[in-house]
Amino acid sequence: MSLLTCAATCPAIPGLASGSYSVDFTKQTATPPEWSLADYAHVNYGSNGAEFTYGKRYDAPHMWTDFYMLYGRVEVVMQVAPGTGMISAVVLMSDDLDEIDIGEWSGNNFAANHGIWQTNYFGKGLTGNYDRSTAENVESPQTQFHTYTVDWSPTSIVWSLDGRAVRTLNNNGATDGAYQFPQSPSRLHLSLWTGGDADSAPGVVGWAGGYTDLSKVPYTAFVKSVKITTPNPCSSWQFPADFSGQAQDVTCTNTTLSTKTSTSQVAATTTSGIKSATATTYAVQVGDYGMNVSFQNM
Repeated sequence: MSLLTCAATCPAIPGLASGSYSVDFTKQTATPPEWSLADYAHVNYGSNGAEFTYGKRYDAPHMWTDFYMLYGRVEVVMQVAPGTGMISAVVLMSDDLDEIDIGEWSGNNFAANHGIWQTNYFGKGLTGNYDRSTAENVESPQTQFHTYTVDWSPTSIVWSLDGRAVRTLNNNGATDGAYQFPQSPSRLHLSLWTGGDADSAPGVVGWAGGYTDLSKVPYTAFVKSVKITTPNPCSSWQFPADFSGQAQDVTCTNTTLSTKTSTSQVAATTTSGIKSATATTYAVQVGDYGMNVSFQNM
């Protein structure tokens, strides 16, 4: 069941017109043209790539692709941020709140004594019993670069670490409830935020690994590169007014859109939390459900 409500056919959203896209952040000096940076956020670029830095309370650097993809592969080379309760996140998220957490990492490994990489997914933003995530082992994610990959197809999602598959989720065909398979065009989001803020809900703090020590800032995550390939290149996607939430009802319209002025821009992260962004005819959410939940509880 879809969350999108449009009086008529929803406005088209920009797609990935070619079958592949890649960016080497170590060669950038500013936000690449295919990406947007949240208001009030700062991401610097250096020899280790894009630098997502938490330097003071309420910082939450966050950027996302302007284009949407429907199925394909996403590869991200990154080193996550240290710091108790600091959450580095790489997320595919749709306007319909379908979400694939390519990964979330805690700066202190969710209080574990070894490296942890958490995978997850949401269908239509339903949290259910919080029982869809897995905790995968990864060596020293705060001091080593690793390649984190998701292969997303109509039948399954496969998560891989440095070329080795660690989790496979098969499409169960559910069209309602908390276990719906993500199947709507999504953008890639990169972010760093704290689940360990002094005012965060106790459950968020416990999940993140504890309270963040502000005396030890800054904490920085580095993203060297992103590669995206899709079997469905498309200049633009469109949802019908009565969108069912299923992929077969999404139309590739192949209309060239100006991505920077699209009606589906994501809300900015501000010092007061997450604002609900409103498009011309439907609402668009930020690209990390966990981050949204955390800030709503601050």
